[in-house]
Amino acid sequence: MIRSPKVVRLRFAVIRDKVDSVLVSLGQLGLVHFIDIKKTSNKELLAMIKPYELSSEAYGISEIHSKVSRLINKVGLQPRKVITTDLNLKNQFNKIEEAIKSIESMLSDQHTPKDLMQKYIDHLLNYEAALRALREVENVKAMYGGVVGRMFVFDCWVPKEKLSIVTETIDKYSDQLSIYEVIEDLEEIEEKPPTVIDEKSKLGGFAALTRGFGIPVYGEIDPSIFMMITFPIFFGIMFGDVGHGLIFFIASLYIMHIKRKKISIPDIFRPIVQGADILIICAVFSIFFGFLYGEFLGSNEWFKALTNINGKPIYSILGLSGLEEEVAEHRWFIILMKLCIYIGMLHIIFGLVLD
Repeated sequence: MIRSPKVVRLRFAVIRDKVDSVLVSLGQLGLVHFIDIKKTSNKELLAMIKPYELSSEAYGISEIHSKVSRLINKVGLQPRKVITTDLNLKNQFNKIEEAIKSIESMLSDQHTPKDLMQKYIDHLLNYEAALRALREVENVKAMYGGVVGRMFVFDCWVPKEKLSIVTETIDKYSDQLSIYEVIEDLEEIEEKPPTVIDEKSKLGGFAALTRGFGIPVYGEIDPSIFMMITFPIFFGIMFGDVGHGLIFFIASLYIMHIKRKKISIPDIFRPIVQGADILIICAVFSIFFGFLYGEFLGSNEWFKALTNINGKPIYSILGLSGLEEEVAEHRWFIILMKLCIYIGMLHIIFGLVLD
């Protein structure tokens, strides 16, 4: 999409006993942007709302989650995604503590059977995912929610086209013990809507590259699709070299292999691996412009040697016999220089038009 999807303001209330499951399920959807309901301009609602205060139980969740996370990092594993809304762990802290101690003792004992170790580690990863979800739920309730009697009330932004999915999820995980409304009173909505980010965008790393410069304001044009076209072209213009492009291309293919096989790498290299598709495209443009420049590993002589087949220049074989003379007399480079200037001018004009 060139523009971000339209969003609507949703207010919903869920009975206290079901709020944890509802919040986890909404978190799994990834379609909701919560707002602090305690800052609403609706004075009647504000008078009824009481803030939710973190209990000692919530601090216990945070503490036990930190212990589990440290042990997982020590073992060298990656945390799992939350795949359940069953968060009945609040009465199992002692059991989790025992699992932590058991794994720590197994790590120090080299004779521990691998299948037994794997069993405990699987339990530990499940505990970590559920504890992480509980921790996030407690934070959302404290930061954004309000208490009205036995109900929790929340305000959030939701993509308009996904509204039915969100409301159905609330109904499902609250066992119909919930109410909701779409707020259309513009006077009550003081803040600007957020920009919806499509994490599964087909633009791949180009969307992430654009976000590195900033996120478009709601309603603005997302330049990612244009970046996908212009970025490789400018890269090829600046770093046009057949030899360097080939080396870059081979390295990019290996990085793509790491990405597809999900090989564990240090965090510092993760952005590079995530942008493997960008690297491959840029390498292709580097090779293309290197051919136009007549450059191979920084030398024209290498290029001339490699582009002569059976004593005939490759230009002649491709039916471009006049091009060799153009290159030799530097007229071709003047043409390329003009082309680069024209591309730059068009790029600036196009940016001004979009703005």
